[in-house]
Amino acid sequence: MAGEVVHEPNPEQLRQALEEFVNMAAFHFNTVHANDFSFYEVVNAIVQEEPTTALGPERAGQLAGTGVVHGQPFNPDDSCRATLDHATRTGAAISPTLAFSPRDPEATRSLLQTDDPYPSVMSLSGSVAADEGGAYTIGPQPTAGHWSNWIQTVPGKSRFTILRLYGPLQAWFDQTGRPGDIQPT
Repeated sequence: MAGEVVHEPNPEQLRQALEEFVNMAAFHFNTVHANDFSFYEVVNAIVQEEPTTALGPERAGQLAGTGVVHGQPFNPDDSCRATLDHATRTGAAISPTLAFSPRDPEATRSLLQTDDPYPSVMSLSGSVAADEGGAYTIGPQPTAGHWSNWIQTVPGKSRFTILRLYGPLQAWFDQTGRPGDIQPT
């Protein structure tokens, strides 16, 4: 069509951009979301930036109930704003109670504070290998001979374990390569 410009990205440049990983473990930054009404302003900005298919119907419906709808301005009245502010503050107060033991007030939603500045098992290191039983260790001490598959924890401190996948293979999607449950040893 006249006046329409179509840009097709160079496949090699796109591949290189997708393969660029930045290890943020050495940087200190706050990963805790806002605990007031501004949380919904951030959520709205994300919803407006993402395609409508980024949210399933259930989540899109829940957000629509707060006034956050893709393609529509987010302008809650004073009553709705006050309700959302109160709900966010209440949720922020309840979350640590539900997620962390009350004996451990220093628990955070950030990386574990241990001797290891990189408390994770990353396949990008090239040295990750499960032990003989196919397991990885999360605890104060590694399994003998398996330092590269160990995530150090602090005795007496609670933690929240996350499995984060970057570029999962087909086995993840067809559920033939699912990880096992965490087992106490």
